[in-house]
Amino acid sequence: MQTSHLSEQEQIRREKLGDLLGMGIDAYPAAMYPVNTNAASIKENFTEEKKEQFSQVCIAGRIMSVRDMGKANFSVIQDSTGRIQV
Repeated sequence: MQTSHLSEQEQIRREKLGDLLGMGIDAYPAAMYPVNTNAASIKENFTEEKKEQFSQVCIAGRIMSVRDMGKANFSVIQDSTGRIQV
């Protein structure tokens, strides 16, 4: 790669990036979130008797819709197993 057009600071940064990659270190790691359930599991297992088990859940997915109902807001989250409203 030709780096002659880069400033000195950019060249140093590229060298340091190369050193990290050479050591097997990911210079830009993705954030890790502790997902502990999914939408299908919540739908299948949630009951009034078991609601304490679902007091703190962490799911990962895409927000498909948001509805603002004044004082209450609702979101629909879709993951690989389905959709759930929160």
